[in-house]
Amino acid sequence: MIKKLFNNAFSNYASMIISMVIAFVMSPVLVHKLGDTSYGIWALVMSITGYFSLLDLGMNRAIVRFVSMYEAKNEKEELNHFFNTTLVLYSLLGLLTVIFTLGIAFFLENFVDLKGYVFLAKVVVIIVGIDFAFTFPFGVMYAVLIGRQEHTIANRINISNTVVRNIVLYGALFYYPSLVCVTIVHVTFNMTKNIRIYMQVRRSCPHIVFSRRYFDKSRISSIFSYSIHSFVVSVSSRVINFTDEIVVATFLKVADVTYYSIATNLITYFEKLVWSGASVFVPYISQLDAQNDQDQVKRSFFCGSKYTLLLSLYIFAGIYLIGGDFVSVWMGQKYGVVVKPILFILALAKVISLSQSMSVARFFGTSKHQLLSKLNLLEAVCNLILSITLVQKYGMIGVAYGTLIPAVLCNGLLLPLITFKEFKVSYFDFIIKSIMRPLAVFGLTVYGMLQIGGHAGSYITLVFQAGIITTVFLVLSIVLVVDSEERSYIFAKLGLRDE
Repeated sequence: MIKKLFNNAFSNYASMIISMVIAFVMSPVLVHKLGDTSYGIWALVMSITGYFSLLDLGMNRAIVRFVSMYEAKNEKEELNHFFNTTLVLYSLLGLLTVIFTLGIAFFLENFVDLKGYVFLAKVVVIIVGIDFAFTFPFGVMYAVLIGRQEHTIANRINISNTVVRNIVLYGALFYYPSLVCVTIVHVTFNMTKNIRIYMQVRRSCPHIVFSRRYFDKSRISSIFSYSIHSFVVSVSSRVINFTDEIVVATFLKVADVTYYSIATNLITYFEKLVWSGASVFVPYISQLDAQNDQDQVKRSFFCGSKYTLLLSLYIFAGIYLIGGDFVSVWMGQKYGVVVKPILFILALAKVISLSQSMSVARFFGTSKHQLLSKLNLLEAVCNLILSITLVQKYGMIGVAYGTLIPAVLCNGLLLPLITFKEFKVSYFDFIIKSIMRPLAVFGLTVYGMLQIGGHAGSYITLVFQAGIITTVFLVLSIVLVVDSEERSYIFAKLGLRDE
């Protein structure tokens, strides 16, 4: 089981790193080929259609939870009833998505000044929205792979699709640089990925039967009893992660969305990279909970929390030390100046939230996420109110602070207290085993780099500074964070020492 957990986490990280490298290459191409306004419209459309995922009412997490539970208990008949019931529900949600898409397209210009791009923006919204509708039924099949802890298979599909998609897009933009080109490539490869996921489920899960006879209305209530709280979490997360661009577009200019989205895109990859490792613990903890192995759940929580925080602080150190220089070299000097303070504020908010990733995984893995839903809702409401209030006086910086302040309150203070109380975790043990050493590594690394100083004005100097940061952080982590048992295991896997 530990080997599978490690392989799943590794494949998640591989997928994320490849996506980040591709985004590094493609983002400046998209911005400069489309222009600030067109790219701003594309980012806005992605933010708007991103809200459609809320229509799943949190059932995606329910699928992962119940599939992992039924697989652990080898209850194939129950699994088929659950699968086919959710498949029907998700298909209906796909139809509802199409209706919402048409409504949004019709009223779009009433909310955003599109600067003569009204017709094009509406067409893009309709096409992307209809494409998104197909993600619901196919999303059930993807969640089955994750629930079965087959992350490696799912990531192979994601990686190959992402690589080919962006190779095609890169070439196409040089011949036809427009939103139409981006939209066509986006939709085509999404459908290709969906079909491949369907075929993979048919191959790897022959015991899952696609049949209307397994649809069971009586099971809908049990699905929603879990998913309703997950839905609240999803709504809150969408408000926190996707509302900022909409606030910027509404109160400032559409072109400003481009600057803000550069920061949010980097923060999104920051979050995905950390969550790629933490997310594998959700089905793992779910199976341990089904087997009533609470000792292993506790060990997983402490270990996962330690390394999740360590990774979060490593990325945050890089953003703090060279984030502004990176944006300037990557996108251009004018972008670096504007984006740097926004990026730092959002990164600080995210590292506070991501430090509690294992708490989130444990709540979902043990079906106790109703408490989490209330806290996330509080954060989302505070985020929206503060962003709208502060943007009018402080501009984009105000929107960023509207994200930071609720993150500190909800994830930095309240969530740890709720976690300790709910799972009877010792404050002292958690701080000693999971918090102090990663913080020490971060502090020593940042202090050392600030003493060295320097400015990165090219990719060569960026790579050099990033290499120094990584080396220092890695050495300190091995010395201060990795315990003897973990070190022996790692060295054994590298062939450096016998287990």
